[in-house]
Amino acid sequence: MISARPVAASADVGSPELAAALAASDPVAVGRALQSGWVIVAVTRHDDRTDIRLFEGLDAEPPGWELPLFSTTAQLGDFLADDPAREFDFVRAASLAGFLQSARETIARVVFDPASPHAVAASVDDILDAISDPAGEPRPSARGIADTDRALDLELPLGDDWFRIDLTDLAGREERVSELVDRQLAGLDAGPVLRTQLSQWLRRMIRVADGGRGRETAFLTRRSDTAALALSMTRYWQPLGPALGGRDHLDALADRLRAHPGEDELVTAQTPTGRLLRHTHESEGSAELRAQSIPVLTIDYWLEFPDRRGLCLVSFSTPHSPLREAISELTDEIVVASSWVVAGTDPETP
Repeated sequence: MISARPVAASADVGSPELAAALAASDPVAVGRALQSGWVIVAVTRHDDRTDIRLFEGLDAEPPGWELPLFSTTAQLGDFLADDPAREFDFVRAASLAGFLQSARETIARVVFDPASPHAVAASVDDILDAISDPAGEPRPSARGIADTDRALDLELPLGDDWFRIDLTDLAGREERVSELVDRQLAGLDAGPVLRTQLSQWLRRMIRVADGGRGRETAFLTRRSDTAALALSMTRYWQPLGPALGGRDHLDALADRLRAHPGEDELVTAQTPTGRLLRHTHESEGSAELRAQSIPVLTIDYWLEFPDRRGLCLVSFSTPHSPLREAISELTDEIVVASSWVVAGTDPETP
């Protein structure tokens, strides 16, 4: 299913394998990235559907319509520049086979990252060969979305400007907390009281995450000379077993949240990762940091395990409530580009 998303350019969101292969001018690695990974496509929205977007005249040789594919949303943003139609979707490269087959008489070339110095062009037949098996059949989608696969974890495409703490590493996480405090207070005239308060708040977050089967927490450290965006993420893992009463766990959770709507925003979606529920709400700031007067925006993403036997919660929090729309675009991109780590078919699954 093609769904439109506005561009919020970030080099962190996309396929690092494809980006590295293009930078290395390695066609074999490009093929491997296509066989198992994602690409980003520009899309155009109609009243009743959303279509992959073709472009004309990118190159006079050969003339005709071309299909640009992108390794990151940053590459897509560079290509679209001032184009007012700035929407995209993530698709499994292997799932493009049907579209390419039907449009092979229309598409003159496929071009990867056309605005990049590492742009690569290929014929439709070359791409079909790269994403097909030796028998000529399109390769199945990458593992992690089959309903017989047992999920072990969820990988999030967080870049180098996220400081990640593995909550399952009981021995190492205390050291990581100290590293984060040093990093966040570097260059500031911060006394021992602020350092202690920040350390206590981080440890409290970890204790709360432990109670909810938290596996990882991360903090965005991206900043300019004058400002920084405070955004944190915690990922929880909740195996729940078979659904009871004919209601999947995600549907039951949605019913419970809808029973107490308040000012909350509840959205369900079908994404390449599977079904998810996004719950956006506000709460009071931390008393430990004397920030009770600052509302905290929380965006919770509940993702259904491929075998529907549990839920993964990816929870983002920020005090920047006025930036709600922009932050939602960033967190949407991260979650939509996530992928399941699976162990294969669960023998207990019918």
